[in-house]
Amino acid sequence: MSSEAGAGGRAAILSSLEREIRKLSAQSVLFSNAISGRLGINSSDLECLDIVNLGGAASAGQLAAATGLSTGAITGVIDRLVKAGYVRRRRDAKDRRRVIIEPMAGVERKIAPMFSSLSQAMAKLWST
Repeated sequence: MSSEAGAGGRAAILSSLEREIRKLSAQSVLFSNAISGRLGINSSDLECLDIVNLGGAASAGQLAAATGLSTGAITGVIDRLVKAGYVRRRRDAKDRRRVIIEPMAGVERKIAPMFSSLSQAMAKLWST
């Protein structure tokens, strides 16, 4: 096989991979929208909730940095998540100006079942 054919094959594989990643991204957004709708929040709020729920308590600034949202937008996200009963605010014991966001007890039990079909599909895929 010539190096040109090899390069062409590689380019085709990379192009195919890029398409599949774009499909995955679109499907992830749609899946997130469906779950957030069932939870009564918007998809940005769900993604922030996931960051806190999976990664542990975070400051508002850390959430802003992790998401690329402004601190003002994060304040709105936190307000909505607090109102919905998914997170709570607490003052940082070391810096009282800093607010820490942490998931409420039981949030994972409420959210996890919505991801069960995805978890099962991924487990099946990974087993091959």
